[in-house]
Amino acid sequence: MSWKDIVYDPGSTTKAFKVLTDDYKLDILYSDFEGDLFKRTIVIRLDDVPVMIATSETRKSNSLFLDILQNANTTPIGVKLFSPEFCIKRGEMMVTQRSIAAIDDNIVLDYIKRLKVNEELYFRISTFSYNKQSMELKEYILPGLEQIINKYKES
Repeated sequence: MSWKDIVYDPGSTTKAFKVLTDDYKLDILYSDFEGDLFKRTIVIRLDDVPVMIATSETRKSNSLFLDILQNANTTPIGVKLFSPEFCIKRGEMMVTQRSIAAIDDNIVLDYIKRLKVNEELYFRISTFSYNKQSMELKEYILPGLEQIINKYKES
């Protein structure tokens, strides 16, 4: 498995990460309402190495996605987003490279600066929908992902 296999796969990132290692941790950096939006920013660590930072946003009126995000401490969002029970659809997934200067989210930017990351990062954005409800997911792939993949390739 390469990091590109994970980045370009429209399936569950959580599931792909757990194939690499059982040492999976999620740290919540932010989880709150901003006006009509509920926003949640997290960092995923594998073997205690940060591999992804992600922000999810949905409107207060989107009850399904609001419930998924607010209860993500007990159930990772990927479990419900990709569950056949909910019939949630992932819209077009766009993957690009983004410079640090182009990051407009202060929480994400501050975290990446603390990691002393200077190179462009792969950035993935997706919209999930259910009936007339939607949620946007923005994911930044951190250099640690390649480090973890290489670690398990060698062993």
